[in-house]
This record gives sequence, C-alpha cells and structure tokens, in this order.
Amino acid sequence: MGTKLYEIYVDSGYDWNKTIDGKGEGEICIVTPKETIRRKVELCFPGLKQLNNRFELVAIQEGLKKIGRRKNFVVYSDSQ
Repeated sequence: MGTKLYEIYVDSGYDWNKTIDGKGEGEICIVTPKETIRRKVELCFPGLKQLNNRFELVAIQEGLKKIGRRKNFVVYSDSQ
C-alpha cells in the first residue's frame, strides 16, 4: 500500500486599487482533504503595490499547517 498524497488547493483575491503603500486586505481560500477554509487576511509590505502572490503564499503556508508534518503533498495554485 502506497503513501497517501495530500493535495492542497489555494487561491486568493484582493482589491489592488485599495492597496496603500503595500498594505492591503484580501481573502484566502484553502482546500485540504479534511476541510475548506476561507478567511480574510491583512498584509503589509511597504513599497509594494501588487500583493496577490503574497496572499497566495500565505494560503500555502496555512494549508501546510493544516495537513501537519506530512511528507507527500502537492500544492495547486493559479500563480507561478
């Protein structure tokens, strides 16, 4: 019997028109084998105007926390 592969799907969105000096509020969505999570997140990276990839990295980080110390996982995102 093989080792289970855990799949994590992530996405995020925010209104880039409302980003002021690298501070913005967005929403992340995470789908793991056990649950689907949506929550608002506020990020601050002074000097940046585009935060979408940062929001997706936060979603990946949160997804990895949810599956624990698993060794076999794949993350799906629409960002490169």
